[in-house]
Amino acid sequence: MGTLLAKMPPQTLYVTITREELRRLREERELLQQQVATLSRQLEQAKSDSKNSLA
Repeated sequence: MGTLLAKMPPQTLYVTITREELRRLREERELLQQQVATLSRQLEQAKSDSKNSLA
């Protein structure tokens, strides 16, 4: 039998962030999204190249 755990109600965490921090986080998110898109294209290209070399 497993251990019984009392169900705790969800807690809300409030955070204060400055406009400058928010701007910086948005810029970082945009950069990361661009990197993911670039890596995804490279991966698809590598898959395509691999298929073509096997054919």
